[in-house]
Amino acid sequence: MNRSQLYRKPIIFAEAPHPPTPTSPEAQAKAYSALLSAFCTKPWFAEVFWWKLFTNGLGGRQDNTMTPCNKPAMDIIKRWYQTSRADPSPTLWKP
Repeated sequence: MNRSQLYRKPIIFAEAPHPPTPTSPEAQAKAYSALLSAFCTKPWFAEVFWWKLFTNGLGGRQDNTMTPCNKPAMDIIKRWYQTSRADPSPTLWKP
């Protein structure tokens, strides 16, 4: 029995980070895609909170901070929330 079953609560990932060193936007998108592909079909998985997800419009391909804003990783996140998690396409998470 896992913790989700034991407590009858879904699991929320409190933080989905990005490596602390500058990484390409494509690598970040692949990491986000891998996380979602691995967990989106698990019945106990409820949510993930994305690190450095701001609403101030900052980010972009030239921004080497961890924010996914205005980067390919943000497209992965958008598709995740716009698609039914009950029947995700195996190709959905490709950047």
